[in-house]
Amino acid sequence: MAPELDTYLFPLVSDGACPAGTFELDFASGRMSWTDGLYENHGFKRGQIVPNFSLLLAHLHPDDRGLLHKLLM
Repeated sequence: MAPELDTYLFPLVSDGACPAGTFELDFASGRMSWTDGLYENHGFKRGQIVPNFSLLLAHLHPDDRGLLHKLLM
């Protein structure tokens, strides 16, 4: 993801400014990493699951799934 787009979509990522948690998605490999806050928000602890896009979508409110899917796909 281009730095400009990354900054636009995720402006609160730095310095723990988003306590609900954030994620990074490598589009080329499909690998995703979550912050501890995002694991906790979804009811997991780091190491319990391998974060992925499908799991993230499954835990979102149905009204939010389409928007995130459009933004990232």
